[in-house]
Amino acid sequence: MKKKRVTIKDIATVAGVSPATVSRVLNYDSDLQVTLETKKRVFEVAEQLSYEPVKKSNTIKKEIGLYFGIETNVEVEDTYYVSLRVEIESLLRVKGHSMPLITSNDTRSSVRNVDGIICVGLFSKDDIHWLESLQKPLVFADAIPNPDKFSAVHFDLDRATRKALNYLLELGHTSIGFIGGRDE
Repeated sequence: MKKKRVTIKDIATVAGVSPATVSRVLNYDSDLQVTLETKKRVFEVAEQLSYEPVKKSNTIKKEIGLYFGIETNVEVEDTYYVSLRVEIESLLRVKGHSMPLITSNDTRSSVRNVDGIICVGLFSKDDIHWLESLQKPLVFADAIPNPDKFSAVHFDLDRATRKALNYLLELGHTSIGFIGGRDE
């Protein structure tokens, strides 16, 4: 007996949103205005139901390696890295790309079928040297080891903090606390 294919309508029913919202979330529609929680719920339901997008014949599927420069115990303590990893994996999954996990035990030979590597976290000079030795295109998320050499997606936390503080000050708040950390 063939297993029924999970549809966008199935996801919408479980997530409590419209099928159009599910479609737009799964296709990363930049004009869609829903909360981050709604997007997360749609991705989580899609994953729980083992949703597989209908493959388009003209879509080129890639093998995108994922390398995490964050140890598991740090990731568990810092939900920022968990959410970053989940979002990257969700996007790649929805786009139909395979995602082999790259580890420091890999060699050029073991990653020969990988089209590129997304590197998440913090990296030492030794990590960067090793990643370069794999001779694959590298994109760094939340790190900029060398902006003249590598592509990177980095979050300007200083600017975001200033905007948040200015917003609170404009509202008339004068007693503002901050709880945060520092990257090491």
